[in-house]
Amino acid sequence: MAKVAYTAPGLLIADVEARIAAVLGMSVATAADLALIDQMITLAGQAATQWQGRVWWWARSTGDFDTVDTTKSYVLSTVNTADMADIYVPLAMWREDETRLVKIPKLQYDEWNNTLSTTGAPYHYALDGQTLTAHLWPTPDDAYTIYVSYMVRHSKITSAGSTDAALIVPPEFQWGVYIDGAVWLLRHEKTDPFELENCDAFVNTMTRMAAQNPDEYYDQESSDRNGSNDPSVPPDRRSWVNASPLTGPA
Repeated sequence: MAKVAYTAPGLLIADVEARIAAVLGMSVATAADLALIDQMITLAGQAATQWQGRVWWWARSTGDFDTVDTTKSYVLSTVNTADMADIYVPLAMWREDETRLVKIPKLQYDEWNNTLSTTGAPYHYALDGQTLTAHLWPTPDDAYTIYVSYMVRHSKITSAGSTDAALIVPPEFQWGVYIDGAVWLLRHEKTDPFELENCDAFVNTMTRMAAQNPDEYYDQESSDRNGSNDPSVPPDRRSWVNASPLTGPA
């Protein structure tokens, strides 16, 4: 028997739009209908990206920026727009010499900044969540390359301005997220993406997605991989494990 050739799963934006329109009796040829469909596809993608505060394997990225002598604060979403325009939540930062920067509370940073005048290679950072600004300590005295690991923000989906790659949810789960999710939002006239916690098809898809990377949700010190069948956290709750080889401050 001849081997069947593998065909990668996945949907195009036009596929998603057409299916939603067919289910709901809308028309992709009608500008108002298409704009509404695209809005709901976007909302469903946003809900998936931020679901239960998880850090999905497919929604992580890295970027970098260079410090400027005596400049201590950097707006991460604009300091390198070619690299980090899609940043949503910073997860970790480190210098080019592989020294991992230690996150400190903004209040602590403000106290140091107001009372000390230390300069040098930065080894701490604080975040301003309102402006997504990273404040480095000590104040850089030279150009240092800072690398950032972060969660991405789901982009706005439009027929004219988006490529199919903007559907960042893994192909195996795109139907449940983008089609089932968008259809539910339209049928129930909801514009809050987190209302999708009431959509059984969407929730089932997110549950299956979480199961695809189980190691992320277990404490590695007590998981069954080490002989124990009693993980320290429920398997549907993420437990952060710092497995990074990067060093901390001296």
